[in-house]
Amino acid sequence: MGAGWIRWQVEVAPEAEEVAAEGLRALGAAGTEHQGSPDGAVRVVAYFPAERAPSPEHDFAHLQERLAASGLQPWPARLHQEAVDDEDWAERWKEHFPPMQIGRLWIRPSWEAGEPPPGTQTLVLDPGLAFGTGTHPTTRLCLKGLQRYLASGDVVADVGTGSGILAMGAALLGARRVVAVDVDPIAVRVARENVERNRLQWAVTVLEGSTEVAERAVRAVQPGGAQLVVANLLTSILVELAPTLVPILAPGGVLLASGIAAGQEGAVEAAFREVGLEVAGRELEEAWVLVVARRPRG
Repeated sequence: MGAGWIRWQVEVAPEAEEVAAEGLRALGAAGTEHQGSPDGAVRVVAYFPAERAPSPEHDFAHLQERLAASGLQPWPARLHQEAVDDEDWAERWKEHFPPMQIGRLWIRPSWEAGEPPPGTQTLVLDPGLAFGTGTHPTTRLCLKGLQRYLASGDVVADVGTGSGILAMGAALLGARRVVAVDVDPIAVRVARENVERNRLQWAVTVLEGSTEVAERAVRAVQPGGAQLVVANLLTSILVELAPTLVPILAPGGVLLASGIAAGQEGAVEAAFREVGLEVAGRELEEAWVLVVARRPRG
């Protein structure tokens, strides 16, 4: 088989991992994987169709500018480029997504079988080209947060659903209805396929759009708003969306926000307080933070 793909391996600081991934997807990456590096850096690996591969000089310079502007990348990112064939990509990618247990959830890729641990609910996932396998600390933080704050029968909104892993996790943990939204049409397609794979169409609705779409869909189900909103996004996006996240929440409802690099949580908490939310706590895993906020009842 000929080389149909170009692989970029971009080494960045752990805090800049998601900024790099977003930038690579903006360049047209057809999938990313995230690997550790012996020197403490993170390799964000992206795949591009050979005929539409970005320029290592021009496009990588733009990615460097994006990383520098984020304030999370203290040294110049490093790029290694090589050609790969389709089969090599498919097999290497799967190595980085083993079955795993996160509390009461047993998450396994669609190509793996096996019995789940006792007392767990099985979630079968094929992330395709969308973010969200459970291997990243931000996804794990959100799944653990769902298990702490979600009550049986709650209505939940998942803003920036990616692969749909958080929306499906909420349904398996007892949510009555889950509205999942994403602005990326590829993510919407992948999430819908995963919802069907897990036979959760009765509980999870996946829509293309952002917070306004989520608000309308939630209030069509429950006029008072959702008891819980989860948003696993970048810090800058959480700050920007803060005013539009509030109307999705019912009074007394909980917002779980992650995708926040350690040290950046202050900006998110300030944005939440500015729109009237009460910051109730934070959780840390590796170099990532989950912020828990509530909408006051009064």
